[in-house]
Amino acid sequence: MESLREKHARTRKLIKLRRGLLFVGAIILGVGVLTLVVTREHQRRVDVADGIATFREAEMKANAKTIAKLSEKRDVLGRKVGDTEGTMRYLVNRNEGIDASIEELEAEIERVDMRYLIDVAELQRCGVQKGELGE
Repeated sequence: MESLREKHARTRKLIKLRRGLLFVGAIILGVGVLTLVVTREHQRRVDVADGIATFREAEMKANAKTIAKLSEKRDVLGRKVGDTEGTMRYLVNRNEGIDASIEELEAEIERVDMRYLIDVAELQRCGVQKGELGE
């Protein structure tokens, strides 16, 4: 009987030891899982931050290219506007010159018309005088 009690006591100790080991193993396993979860979450955050940084860098490069293209277009359009303004000034000056020439020609035509009318009137007067003399 004594041997059974000793056996029973040993078995209880082993069961207690097994429970303790199982409890310690569960705690170690829990800590390991928690560490794994925290590590994964940290890695996910790092990956997301790297992805955002990469996207922002790509976006900044694309924006820089767009800005360069728009600046080039602005410069081209500025030159075209300058050329157009120069052409307009040239045409305005040319038109002013043509208008002045037209006014001079109109004045000359008016003087010629006046001389013509004077000459016609003098010829008629001469014709009337010749007619009076010849009669």
